[in-house]
Amino acid sequence: SEMCIRDRANRDNWEMLFDAPQGEKKHDINDQQEYEQDDQEKLIAGIFQFAKRYIVTSTSSGIILIDQYRAQERILYDRFMKQLESGKSASQQELFPQQISLPLSDAEILRDIKPELETLGFTINDLGRNTFVITGIPAIPVNKDINELLEKILENYKQNMLELDEDIKINLASSLALNFAMRSDKVLDTREMESLISQLFSTTMPEVSPGGKKIIREIGREEIDKLFKL
Repeated sequence: SEMCIRDRANRDNWEMLFDAPQGEKKHDINDQQEYEQDDQEKLIAGIFQFAKRYIVTSTSSGIILIDQYRAQERILYDRFMKQLESGKSASQQELFPQQISLPLSDAEILRDIKPELETLGFTINDLGRNTFVITGIPAIPVNKDINELLEKILENYKQNMLELDEDIKINLASSLALNFAMRSDKVLDTREMESLISQLFSTTMPEVSPGGKKIIREIGREEIDKLFKL
């Protein structure tokens, strides 16, 4: 699986946070699995969620905080970009037909990006003028009304066009990731947190969200000691 934590192509992402055990070398290919397992155990030991927004864990050098919402954004952005670049239609969830009416300017934008949206898992029937029927969306859990979701995606897409003048694929992947990521109101169990971290470290840039915001913060041992005036 491309999200597998043991993907060697993403080894450098792990080493960003976790150093190899002192005195040990990684030259022996037979020891590869042992070191990967060791890194995973370091990451998930004592893992917990704080304020329904942050995943907290620790290493020998300090405490690691991961913004779960921004992590989901990064994971979804990479997924959407791969789908758009490959041109292969994504899996989708079917909906009871939902009609949406848009301002004429938004309707034209929707028509322009309709092929890309369909690659990402939407099924959109154009009824003409400013009316559409939505019968499918990407197979991702979402807690928003579908009409509201699509309107928000278009709003973000237009904003990106004005402010960033981004490539259509980057713009669309960013807009969808922002709106499909679950906001900070979901309690995660240990398995969900482990899965989120595993997927995050399999992305191209686990350190920052598509909008360039920090996903991972480390509070070092020295900073913690200062809090206690050691």
